[in-house]
Amino acid sequence: MGVVQLSEDNVPNVRFGVAKGLQKIGKVVDGSILQNEIKPILMNLMNDADFDVRYFAEEAKNSLGLH
Repeated sequence: MGVVQLSEDNVPNVRFGVAKGLQKIGKVVDGSILQNEIKPILMNLMNDADFDVRYFAEEAKNSLGLH
């Protein structure tokens, strides 16, 4: 199962785990990967129905300097 599939999992803890993981990975990957692959996932998670998922996605986005 890939990151995109996990970001769409039915369990909120899995989805916010994706956001936390992307926050760590985003600090060491190439800028194009950050913009083209990580940012869209985080932006999607920021619209999640679950508050915690939205919170951790926003934290990840901000810590990675994504706008």
